[in-house]
Amino acid sequence: MLMTFGQTGMIHPSLAGMIEAIQAKMSRVALHFRFTANAVAFLTACLKTAIETSTHSVGIQPKALEKFNRVLIFDSSSWDIDPKLKPILPGSGGGASDANCKLQAGYEYKTGHLGFFAVTEGIKPDQAHSYCLSDSVKTGDLMLTDLGYFKLATFQKLADQGAFFLSRFSIGTTLRQAI
Repeated sequence: MLMTFGQTGMIHPSLAGMIEAIQAKMSRVALHFRFTANAVAFLTACLKTAIETSTHSVGIQPKALEKFNRVLIFDSSSWDIDPKLKPILPGSGGGASDANCKLQAGYEYKTGHLGFFAVTEGIKPDQAHSYCLSDSVKTGDLMLTDLGYFKLATFQKLADQGAFFLSRFSIGTTLRQAI
């Protein structure tokens, strides 16, 4: 857990920095070989548990939300990482970072549970995740997103399956009244 959250103060955490932080007697290479698929799965599960634990609510049920089965809030966070990771997690480049990591998350407001979780390259726009979001939303649910996830095809799919959505309106979108 220390390796997951303990390095948040470092701009570009390194294997050597992680070893120093955990005060272990091992080489950088030895730590590198411990980053297996199982280790990644374990650290991902730890991160998910830590986020759920730190954000868990006591089942807030405001009157305005009683109509909905679940209230799902989707958003992302991103941060610059060591430029050497550009082949794996490319950033926007130019004036921005060459390497960037983005965390996509879905939070169920009424129960406080994290339901959708993905780590992607920073160059991938939030809108590219819209198709995943509609798979997480069920009949009677309310999906809340920011403008980054605005995609009419996703909104149509949600409406067709009896779910609701709320997003900022994208300028340039034409509104029509259904007949």
